[in-house]
Parts: sequence; structure tokens; C-alpha cells
Amino acid sequence: DNSRLWAQKVKDGRTVHVSPCNVEEVGLKNFVVRIMKELSLWMGPDVKFNMCSNAIMTNWHDVFHAESCYTAALGISRRVYRCFAFTHEP
Repeated sequence: DNSRLWAQKVKDGRTVHVSPCNVEEVGLKNFVVRIMKELSLWMGPDVKFNMCSNAIMTNWHDVFHAESCYTAALGISRRVYRCFAFTHEP
């Protein structure tokens, strides 16, 4: 439904189309799984995930494990992830 899209200029002058999204989940794995479901995406087992510029992880298992350890080390009992809008470039 293109009526939900809006245009946004980016730094290099291009216009990208932004779609609204209202997803909120506790835990990164729950969030990623929900985003995939909401947007009808399939992401394979390989990934390039930048963990706050501290590491580049190449598989989802490591990403979810690192996030869980990081959250526990900080003493966070509930880490909430939210998405309000998204863009997609094939």
C-alpha cells in the first residue's frame, strides 16, 4: 500500500521511500524474528552485523548470544527493541 509511504532525502541527495512500522519486542532475537514476519522477509543464516563498532558478526547465533551476554553484563533485565519506520533497498 503506497499510501503509507513517505519520501525522505538522504545525505547523498537521493530520495528513499520510508514505510511506517510499529514493532516492539523484548530481546533482539524476538525483534528480528518479528520484523522478518511483519515485512515478509527471509534472512539466511549469514549476516554482517555491526555490534556497536566493537565487532562484526557473521551469523545470527553469534549475534543473539552476544546481545544476551551484553545485556546480562549490564544488568539489564528487559531490553526492548522498537521499529517505527524502515526503508528497503534490494
